[in-house]
Amino acid sequence: MNSKLKLLSVLLAFTLVLGSAYVLYRNLGTENEPNQLETFGEGSGSQQGENPTEPSTNPTEPSTNPTEPSADPTEPSADPTEPSAEPTEPPTEPTEPPTEPTKPPRTEPKAMDFTVYDAQGNAVDLSDYIGKPIVLNFWASWCGPCQSEMPDFNAKYLELGDAVTFLMVNMTDGSRETVKTASNFISRNGYTFPVFYDTQMDAAATYGVSSLPTTYFIDAEGYIMARAVGAISAKTLQQGIDMIT
Repeated sequence: MNSKLKLLSVLLAFTLVLGSAYVLYRNLGTENEPNQLETFGEGSGSQQGENPTEPSTNPTEPSTNPTEPSADPTEPSADPTEPSAEPTEPPTEPTEPPTEPTKPPRTEPKAMDFTVYDAQGNAVDLSDYIGKPIVLNFWASWCGPCQSEMPDFNAKYLELGDAVTFLMVNMTDGSRETVKTASNFISRNGYTFPVFYDTQMDAAATYGVSSLPTTYFIDAEGYIMARAVGAISAKTLQQGIDMIT
């Protein structure tokens, strides 16, 4: 009996140690999570203002000519009783409106257009959605890392609503992945974000996607702000969204 109690005590202590180690591992993993976002357009130069050391006038130029003779002292002065001429007001020059500072040119790459298809076979272009921030994700149902990040994408889509456009582009090659297998996967998991099918591989070729998943973050003006290759966490997803909103 005593041996059984000792064995149970050892097992309980071992379980507690494993549980504590797992919690510590999760916390450390979250704090030390590497930044997967590859950002674009950093290091753009700013415009310089006017040179503050440049004088407004030439200090060496005298205001009057010191060698010029003064008026003849014997010449009678004007009649003090004669009224002086009315002073003429200098003409007013029209003031120019202040010029607005010019913005530095954008250095981020422009998002390239492509055509994909919805579940009903209707053609959809990326350019149709320019005007709102876009999260563009390339995925496949057979891709394990894609499956791991999709709950976070769906949760963020439900949270943000129409403020951010989610374009979940399925790599529909027609053999390993079909519209049916992909749509069944989405339905089975209850995902509600918009799904599009790259049946002509136009989107994948345009963006040179060779690894799944791959995510692009595009701002409302159509510039790519960041890219992430591989599955990303909810924290990294939020970081990318913060860059485009």
